[in-house]
Amino acid sequence: MACWDTSAVILKSTAVLTYKPAGTERPMSCSLQSLEVFSCHLSSEEDTALSIIDPVTVTMDLNNLPTYKQTSGLLDATTVLDADPCLEVQIVQPLNIRLSYHDIKLFMAIMNSLPKQATQAVSQDTLHRPASPHPPSGIHIDESLISKLEDLGFHRADCIKALEQCSDRIEVAATWLLENANPVVPVKPKAKKTTDGQTDGSKKPGLVLSGVEVRANHVCICLIDDCKDCDVPLAELSLAFPYFLQRLHGEKDGNSQFTLSGDYYNRHLSGWEPFLEPWKCKVTWKHQPPISTNPGRQIIKIQTKSRLDLNLTSSLMELYSNTKKNWTEDYYNKYSLSSEQKRRQPFVPYALRNHTGCKLEFATKTSVSTVVTGSRASSMVQSVSDNTIKTSDWKSVNPGEEIPFVFESRGKLRHRSTHELKVHQIVVKVDGWQATSALSVDKVGTVFRPVKARPQAKTTTMYSEKPPARVVFDITLEGSARKVVTVRSSLMIVSRVSVPMELRLVHPSSNLSSERVNLPILEPHGSVAVPMDLTFWNLYVRPGQNWGVEYPEHPIHWQNVVKPGDSASRIVDCLRPSSEKGGNFRLCVNVRRDGFPADFPTVRGSESPRIDSCQQPGHTITLLPPVVLTNLLPYELRYYVKGFDINGRIRPGKDEPVYQVDLGQPTEFGFLLENYTKCRELVIPENFYRDYKVQIRVEDSQKRQLHLNINIEPRAGKSLKISISAPYWLINKSGLPLIFKQDSTKIEAAGQSGEYEMARSLAPFLFSYADKECPYLCTMRLGKGLHMGGYPSFCGRFSLEGGAGVRSLHVQQGGGRPDWVYNIGFDIRKGLGRYCDTQIVTFVPRYQLDNRSRYKLAFAQRHLVVGTKPDEEPGRHLSSLSGSSVYFHWPRDDLDRLLCVQIADIPDCRWSGGFRIDRAVSFHINIRDRVGNLILLHVEIAMRGATYYVVFSDGDQVPSPYRIDNMSEVPVLFYQTNESQSTVVQPKSSVLYAWDESMLQPILTCAVQGGSRETYSFQALKEVEQLFYENFIYIAFTYTFQTNQDHSMSRNLTDPKYSELVLDVCEGKVVLKKKTPGKRSQLWRMTSKGLLRHEGSSPPRHPGQTAANMDGLVLDSDSLDFSPYMVPLKLSKPDARRQKHQTWYFTKHGRLCCGQGGLFVQVKDGILLEGNIPVLGPGPHSDKTVVPKEQQVCRQKLRPGSGVLSCRIIADGPTRVLQISDINMRQVIQREHSGSDWVVVEEKGQQRQRQLSSSSNSEEKPASELQVLVDLENGIGVSVINKVPEELVFMSFRGIKVDYTNTTEGTNLDASICDIQVDNQLISTHRTATLFVTPEKYDENPSSTQALNLTMSKVHSKVPSYELYKRFMLQVKRMTLIIEELLLFKLLAFAGYGQSDAEMEQLDESDFDQQRSLSAEKQPKRYYFESLKLHATQIKLSMLRGKLPPPLQTLKTKLGIPLVGFEDAHVDLDPFVKIHPFERRSFLINAILTHYAEELKSQAAKILGSVDFLGNPVGLLSDVAGGVSDLVKHGNIFGLVENVTHGVSNSAAKVTGSLSDGIGTIAMDSKHQEIREVIRSSHSGRSRDHMVAGLKGLGFGIVGGLTSVFTQTYEGASQDGVEGLIKGLGKGVIGTLTKPAAGVLDFAAGAAAAVRDSSKQGNGQPTRIRQPRCCIGPDGTLIRYSQNNANGQERLLQLNDGDSMERYLAFEELRRGQTTSSSGKMSVLVSTGGVYFLGGDQSLSLVLATQYSDLYGAQHMEKDGKSYIELTVKGDTEMGVRLPPHHQVKRPQVACDTNHIAQKVTQWINYAKNQYDELQQLLADTGTDLYPKLQL
Repeated sequence: MACWDTSAVILKSTAVLTYKPAGTERPMSCSLQSLEVFSCHLSSEEDTALSIIDPVTVTMDLNNLPTYKQTSGLLDATTVLDADPCLEVQIVQPLNIRLSYHDIKLFMAIMNSLPKQATQAVSQDTLHRPASPHPPSGIHIDESLISKLEDLGFHRADCIKALEQCSDRIEVAATWLLENANPVVPVKPKAKKTTDGQTDGSKKPGLVLSGVEVRANHVCICLIDDCKDCDVPLAELSLAFPYFLQRLHGEKDGNSQFTLSGDYYNRHLSGWEPFLEPWKCKVTWKHQPPISTNPGRQIIKIQTKSRLDLNLTSSLMELYSNTKKNWTEDYYNKYSLSSEQKRRQPFVPYALRNHTGCKLEFATKTSVSTVVTGSRASSMVQSVSDNTIKTSDWKSVNPGEEIPFVFESRGKLRHRSTHELKVHQIVVKVDGWQATSALSVDKVGTVFRPVKARPQAKTTTMYSEKPPARVVFDITLEGSARKVVTVRSSLMIVSRVSVPMELRLVHPSSNLSSERVNLPILEPHGSVAVPMDLTFWNLYVRPGQNWGVEYPEHPIHWQNVVKPGDSASRIVDCLRPSSEKGGNFRLCVNVRRDGFPADFPTVRGSESPRIDSCQQPGHTITLLPPVVLTNLLPYELRYYVKGFDINGRIRPGKDEPVYQVDLGQPTEFGFLLENYTKCRELVIPENFYRDYKVQIRVEDSQKRQLHLNINIEPRAGKSLKISISAPYWLINKSGLPLIFKQDSTKIEAAGQSGEYEMARSLAPFLFSYADKECPYLCTMRLGKGLHMGGYPSFCGRFSLEGGAGVRSLHVQQGGGRPDWVYNIGFDIRKGLGRYCDTQIVTFVPRYQLDNRSRYKLAFAQRHLVVGTKPDEEPGRHLSSLSGSSVYFHWPRDDLDRLLCVQIADIPDCRWSGGFRIDRAVSFHINIRDRVGNLILLHVEIAMRGATYYVVFSDGDQVPSPYRIDNMSEVPVLFYQTNESQSTVVQPKSSVLYAWDESMLQPILTCAVQGGSRETYSFQALKEVEQLFYENFIYIAFTYTFQTNQDHSMSRNLTDPKYSELVLDVCEGKVVLKKKTPGKRSQLWRMTSKGLLRHEGSSPPRHPGQTAANMDGLVLDSDSLDFSPYMVPLKLSKPDARRQKHQTWYFTKHGRLCCGQGGLFVQVKDGILLEGNIPVLGPGPHSDKTVVPKEQQVCRQKLRPGSGVLSCRIIADGPTRVLQISDINMRQVIQREHSGSDWVVVEEKGQQRQRQLSSSSNSEEKPASELQVLVDLENGIGVSVINKVPEELVFMSFRGIKVDYTNTTEGTNLDASICDIQVDNQLISTHRTATLFVTPEKYDENPSSTQALNLTMSKVHSKVPSYELYKRFMLQVKRMTLIIEELLLFKLLAFAGYGQSDAEMEQLDESDFDQQRSLSAEKQPKRYYFESLKLHATQIKLSMLRGKLPPPLQTLKTKLGIPLVGFEDAHVDLDPFVKIHPFERRSFLINAILTHYAEELKSQAAKILGSVDFLGNPVGLLSDVAGGVSDLVKHGNIFGLVENVTHGVSNSAAKVTGSLSDGIGTIAMDSKHQEIREVIRSSHSGRSRDHMVAGLKGLGFGIVGGLTSVFTQTYEGASQDGVEGLIKGLGKGVIGTLTKPAAGVLDFAAGAAAAVRDSSKQGNGQPTRIRQPRCCIGPDGTLIRYSQNNANGQERLLQLNDGDSMERYLAFEELRRGQTTSSSGKMSVLVSTGGVYFLGGDQSLSLVLATQYSDLYGAQHMEKDGKSYIELTVKGDTEMGVRLPPHHQVKRPQVACDTNHIAQKVTQWINYAKNQYDELQQLLADTGTDLYPKLQL
């Protein structure tokens, strides 16, 4: 049973195979009919089957006459019959592939289980194999089995033996034969000759295809999200008319063509929205075969002329974020599911909750369109009138019950109906009322339906029958995709109190003791809907029984709040019985009228009364505490009310409601804190409900004052929220006790007791400036308990208003000893959310040392450990174990701030050199052990806030900065500054190195023992000075140097073989002595003339210098005349007369011969003993090739090599290498250094460098190369759309060319963009282009033809954490950036910056002990660049200020971004260039940001000179300079006048505009300012518009000045009474003077702007790439971009004066004006607000406009053979008198060319009318979330 209860994937199809051997065109065809793939459970296939590939028919044909051309070179002349056939695959039906999350997991599980299943199958076969003995020889074996095995090619005897061994199991026997028997060598049959004389062997074996061709009409890949609690479509990709061709001969090239589009499913609107517009593309590819050493290359080319348009919407980003989160959580869920949970439960997408208080019934309705007319919008309209409706049975729902429901049963073809134009609706019948009209539940929102009472229904109200009512439907999205429909009444009660509330409804004609109904307990922060049949009953509320209070005397009425959006509040008193003690319970009740239509008709001439002509409930009743105290302090706050027994405690960050307080009389609140025992009470006057900020004082035990901020905020009219906060939080994270005070005061700040002197406080310290006479600055010192007996002093003062800084805190020791010094950094930031009035100041140690190496490290200040041993004075250094961190302070401020490090794990380890830790860099340090071995550590310094984090890691994780490669045969010594810290590099080895003293000059000194020394710098890559060493020789007797004996045997040291005798000079005599290394008396040097110069008798000289001819003595014989006897050797000065006796040479037989010839150096008497005298004598006369042992003389070098070392500096990746090699062997041992290779020498000693890349390693190379060529002529377009929805910007990147190549060496990328333009798509904008390439002047040489060029070359790396680039260069052309304030903040809101206070408080300010640290990555990825260059030449910046709507103004305030208007500021930027950097990505990004931030700061003067309030003087000078240049270069006087006029008028317009804004602000009339902004914004763009705006501004200013006294005084008196009257009078007097002045300046600014715009033809800005898109389709979802829709939307804005709330729907041409049935052209524009008929021969003008509020409907009709559209609209009234019934409507008719057009437009109008009526019943969420919940 367990095998059947499992998931499976099933492929099902019916195959029809047709074979026609006689046919020549299509000899074979195969048809796969009803091919499908689905997943299911094997136990219930039919019920659980879910389609993966929908049933489709696939035909496959072998075509001998393919449609494409076959090329065979010279063989093209062959007949068609000789051509290879082509496999043609055709998919006629649409191919739908539906892949869900669970399907992907299922496929992965199947693939992962295949190896396991195969292993289990083999093992089970082995285990279950019967153990049978060998059968008897007489047993019969089936002859057929033997023959089958013989057919496999084995001997008969082996086949019989195999069957005997395997018990006649033929499969196992075949396996046995393969393993144990040898097959018979087959004999090739002779090839038969054909009729043409050729053999069959010349023909191609088997079936050979020339190519594969695939065609389809439509392919759709739908991704379904069935993770967790949902089962809805996610996204789909569609390929329209895809074509695929792959040739299998020649270059094996191919091509493909298709039209690609993509959509995602908007779950809120239950509809598809495009993220990829239809994109037609062509892809070609071919394969280049390998040639010699070059591997093959695959070339892919993507080419298209259409633009790739992408849509980036808020819904898409939210969908991606949620899906990624859910899929990741589910995929990595470690908890296994039980067997019952493994099977997926069916997802029910809808549920209905009954909160009406009555029993109800509901039924579902599904309307399906039966006519599809091409476009999605048109087909949606067809569903209005031509549809099929499916209605379900009625289902009953009891009060409070929830019932899930579906519209269609779950089918095998999942979510196929999502593309069908279905409207899912429900109809509800509440008990006692008639059924509602159909309601769509596809969209999330709140809607309502008016209903009438059923006839003969009983009533429980004052009315004789049930009154009409409203049924409210709240459609919400719960979980990921489940829509819940909550049905309730239109009267809601919302609790914003902290106690449970009892609700009682009493019949209006009764009292509390009679007929009544108790509702369920209203829990804190809950909500409840009043039952529909009790909405007119009187409502009473009181807290739970624990309070012991009565219901209030008067009920809560909602009837007095009539207008939508209005609210009224009052205080409800719940009295306590007189016999009980305690205060009364008071409650603020707010009644708000929701957005329902008015209860009474306001339109005159209504022909019939409305069903809701009586007043109906449509309100939200909110219960709030009268006073809420919010503790925004980090301590527990105590409060009390003076004169009353009201007190309590409030935890940090929490709210405390106060219910007993009576705000109808003056109230005094007191607040106390720990260590603060007294306070000055907060006095609230009676009935005080205004925004107010004040400070109160609290005192500690020493009467020191702390000022606290009090923010009083009225809520709901009669409720107050009082927030208590501190001006400053001082958070001490330094680990040291700190004492604070205000600058220039004598006492410390309040609240600091004696404990603060001994240790730091874990909680934030509250600080304020208590002394108003002293500067508002702070200072601090260390606590006295840190150093007992010391005298801490206060540091320099600093501000607490923002930024970061550092201060040095001193503690004086006395006795002339130096001070203790501690460096404390501080970081100041503004609080988030509710804590925005508090400045949070965090004090941290300036330095934090983080040890991530494998050693235990010790840290100290450099000059404190100079001359000390590592283990001396342990108090001078800090220790840190591996993986830990410590805070560090400089012990001595008078010494250099240099840190040094020691490895504590290594005995007698030396301290490293000193280095700075006060800048963000990364480098290596060098530490030496006691024998001088080098140990490298990597240091990385990053600044976070006010702290420098210094991270130490192992040096072998990162390539060292320097390396010395000794390729020579002699050891080389090197050091930086001190020869005592030197290192010897042995021959043929390498040493990694970092500077011993990073603060000293970065030069390295190298020397050879007994030779020269040179100093090198690693800055330049070049050949450097050579090294020289003297290469002396020993004159040795060869026989005495026998070294080839076995070392394990004892040697006789008296044997001459081991005496190692050489020529030595003792007391002027030449004798034999044992060889002593380095002894000068034994060293000789042979000159170029053959003289053997004795080193011991010569004066020392520098290697490489030429010796004087007569310096020193040379080897000579003792007598000039040779006798037959031996002549001793001696030393003498060089003498030309004794040239033959002083000239020597070594023979090839191993003798030292004199220049005389025939005389050889030998030992007297032939005895090789130390002390014997060498002589010069004749050799043997018999055989001269046999050399006696006493005459065997050779030369031995003191040091190997030539004596000259060549040195050069090269770059090996991020490592600079000093390469030393012998000059004679350089061409042999020199390594080729290529930029594409990062090959590193591995030394023979202990250290070795990591090999990062190598082109010689074939394992890392790709088997073949890949080249991708992309040519997008019209580039890519990206449309950004927010939630409104409205299109914000359209980004166009035109002329994209990409050349990507992946070779054996690395990856190369060359990309370019011809043109970049970002358009502002907001309808109200006047600068359509936001970012574009700055137009070049006609006299300038073009800098580049491309707007952006990117060149990158990457090298393959063996280390995953390294990325190696030979070069990376990004070049951007001169650009113009125009930042409009409105667009900027809309983009910030789109990016997620528009968060609420609760969202901004994700990091709770009360959690003040959270430590921020540097992110600790185990192996951060590093990037190496041989050359990194970012080049942006010039940016022309402009900032345009404007009026922001309230939400964006709130966002601007939260972000705190100050903006100043300026225009055309030319900012020149130097390129960012780095050579050989090897850093982490964060370091590189910070370096880039820092570079360009500094560049912008350096250009601050240009930006300041372009600001508006100064009149843009830089722009004026630029215009004048341009005009003068035109005059001088080209003699253009008109250009001079034009430029000067433009510059002067521009400056005048900006100065006068700034002055008018300033004077307008002085008037203190916000309404007046808003109207001025509207006038300016609605009349700007053309010069004429500027003049009109100036005239209107002048007139409005004059009128405002004349009426200012009256209007301001009236408004002030109506709002604030007498006080407001006085203030209004003062404002009016000021406005009388300032408003006309502002009007005059507005006129001057408008006139100057008009002159400016008319002075220059064009402003150099490009036009929009495309018109702003129409974002909303007929069904409310985003539709694909259409130029017709965009033009229609623009025409609509011209008709409705720019009202963006009215949406465009359709535009249709009714008459072309060419038929005899019509008199002229006529078109219609349908919008969400009305119908507009446009006519005219040349330009369309408005003929008839009808709003939907006046429209009853439309119909098409035919009359006299002509087609008409007839509208039914309301008729006009005369003087308020109702017209007769036959005159109450009008029926205008519009003629159309065809009946089809009339029918289509009629459907559009009726659909739009229905949508309008639906919107009238859409309820905005206005009451529930107005008042946030209490944080208790």
